[in-house]
Amino acid sequence: MSSVVMALHEEEAPQQTQESEVAPASMDGDAKDAASEQSTMDSSLEDPKSAMDLSIETPKSTASKVSLASEVSQFKKSLVETIRKSAWQNRYPTLLAVLVGGLILGLYYGVPSTWPVFEKVAELERSAGVVFSAIASLVCGGLTPMFVQVLASRALPKPFFAHLLFVVVFWVFLGVYVKGQFALLAVMFGEDAGFATVLQKLAMDQFVISPFINYVWITACFRFRDHSFSCAEFKASYRDRRSVLLQMCGMNVANWATWLPANAVIFSLPSALQMPVWAVIMFFYSGLLTLLSSAAAHSNSPEEKCTGQSGDELATEQTEVCDQPQDLFEV
Repeated sequence: MSSVVMALHEEEAPQQTQESEVAPASMDGDAKDAASEQSTMDSSLEDPKSAMDLSIETPKSTASKVSLASEVSQFKKSLVETIRKSAWQNRYPTLLAVLVGGLILGLYYGVPSTWPVFEKVAELERSAGVVFSAIASLVCGGLTPMFVQVLASRALPKPFFAHLLFVVVFWVFLGVYVKGQFALLAVMFGEDAGFATVLQKLAMDQFVISPFINYVWITACFRFRDHSFSCAEFKASYRDRRSVLLQMCGMNVANWATWLPANAVIFSLPSALQMPVWAVIMFFYSGLLTLLSSAAAHSNSPEEKCTGQSGDELATEQTEVCDQPQDLFEV
């Protein structure tokens, strides 16, 4: 053991000698560094902007970046969960809407004996104009789902007359609005039912008009209703922009799943049949969605119990919003 210690001392001795030889050089380097730091301090005193840069606290900025990254990550998770639930909850109404649309398209192009029926419907639509669109929208999209909901829940929405007035005004306006939108698309891309025309109309309708125009005012209408028709509560509901964005994303998924195939059918038919077919698809879609919503609202399972939204809202391409964590939908 002593021989090992002596050998270590003998190895350390040259190192100490070398360190002593290097020391003056390192002292000169330290002196230069001190002089450089002094000159930096002097220049920072002369330049206030530079002095402010030196006074920035790095830990705070780092913490804010970490917090922002955590919020973004949490929002992404919430967004994925919202989209997943939206697609899952609307699967049966979407399937029914696609089947009904496909059946109508098959009858029109594959069964000539049905043409007189389609021609009578088209003639009625041409003669009544916007009145036909307003009544068809009100009956198929508004009053029928409301009636189904009352039967299923055995209770009237409160306040009943306010809700009834809302249904009448909203769905009458929506019927006229949709007819005008179909007419605009016909002016932009033509009235033929060719493959290219159908694709162009679908792209404009589903990826431009619906997400950036339709959902803005439709969401506003139903938020106003869901907050007891109170302007103050309605305005306050938009302070939580995160929940609004999540709701819009969920609506888009529900809309694309249902109305991409449904509108492909609608745009493949003559202009005079587009509004009647839209009303028929809306009738089956909103009716089934109302029944499912009412059944879920009366379920005792926490995972399946929904807030009991009315079917008329869901039928307007809205997503069925179920109970979420408190930080997900705070409105």
